[in-house]
Amino acid sequence: MEKTTTSAAVSKSPDADIITAWGRRSVASAIYAALPYSDCPEGAYTPDEQAQLDIIDEAEAVINAATALTTQGVAVQVWVGLAHMLTDKEADAAIDMMDLDWFLADEARFDWQVRLCLAALRSLREMTPAPVGWDILDWLRRFEAVGGSLHATSVGVQLHGRSIEEQQAARAVLDEIEVDPARKETVRRLAQDNPVAAPVIEALASGELK
Repeated sequence: MEKTTTSAAVSKSPDADIITAWGRRSVASAIYAALPYSDCPEGAYTPDEQAQLDIIDEAEAVINAATALTTQGVAVQVWVGLAHMLTDKEADAAIDMMDLDWFLADEARFDWQVRLCLAALRSLREMTPAPVGWDILDWLRRFEAVGGSLHATSVGVQLHGRSIEEQQAARAVLDEIEVDPARKETVRRLAQDNPVAAPVIEALASGELK
């Protein structure tokens, strides 16, 4: 009964659309970063690159059009703004994972407008009881590690023939999205809308993506 009540409360979150869009954006950004180098002329993209950029553009349009009503939603909007101020791969990876500590470790190296955004994110983190955002890339790593698989119609883990400990570990990972409709919708959309979401899980697990 308590789990149902929690899910019902989260499903009414006014920023569910923002958080779900962020999940699509962060994974598409990680996939884009992992694509092989392209020698296309400047301003041109391969079909694989364009597919990920289209997902990013759609997600950012949702985030931009929304009026956030929670600290989590506001943080997402600030992170997207940062993504358009910085262009190096290390910063992009930190943004995808909402890794504020990576930025704060040496924030003096950034331009003033970036540091103002970092100050806002630092304040939002202090205002939020739980960590701001959901690190979907970390979840995908752990999902793959317990034998999870993404398909267009399902997200699941094979439990048959596995030890009790392995089953418990797998269920714990799945519970992270089951208790939060916004997270569950994000993962469902990844499986359904992004045909290369599964390969990025393998890349994350192998360490090709950091």
